[in-house]
Amino acid sequence: MEPFVPRVSFTFEAIARARRVVVLVSGASKAEAVAAAFGPGTRPDPHVPSSYLPEVAQELLVLTDPAGAGRL
Repeated sequence: MEPFVPRVSFTFEAIARARRVVVLVSGASKAEAVAAAFGPGTRPDPHVPSSYLPEVAQELLVLTDPAGAGRL
């Protein structure tokens, strides 16, 4: 399937069992998604699946470059 890049997918059940969840984000093209998922005052939204991570992860660490954090 496109985009023909290696990736790994997990269910929220698997993520919830992890002690630590790390999200790595890079680039300005991801800034809107980062803000929608992890910005101040965000709530879980079915249109933004990663916005559920703070609810299910025991420990969540979001690593991003300045461009990826541009809308926070």
